[in-house]
Amino acid sequence: MVNRPGSHEGSRLNERLARDLRDRRPEVVDQLLVSYGRRIQGVAYLILGSHADAEEIVIDTLVTAWRKGNDLRDPDALGAWLLRIATRLALTRRRRIGATLPLLPEQAARLAGAAAPSIDGIALRDALA
Repeated sequence: MVNRPGSHEGSRLNERLARDLRDRRPEVVDQLLVSYGRRIQGVAYLILGSHADAEEIVIDTLVTAWRKGNDLRDPDALGAWLLRIATRLALTRRRRIGATLPLLPEQAARLAGAAAPSIDGIALRDALA
């Protein structure tokens, strides 16, 4: 069953998932994956730009939720809570790996041409210094 935010069924599902998290029921991890996995992966992919890294963030998010299930105060905020965990984990990973956005070919060509100063440019800079 996929959680529908704002629906009565979604609210009941979130209450059950939150209770199962607090009780550390093993099956809750699979249920969270079914209900929220795609959204978590989507957010992580937007931050990291890598499907493999985004999949790892999904797993890390579910493990963190499992460990910190008692921190969730409002079951209706379960989705937002999971996405906040995923966002923090993805941002931390991006900082750690120093992820950069790829350059477009024309940007790379422009930078490559500008990267090496000419001999005349160096002589002029030295003369003005």
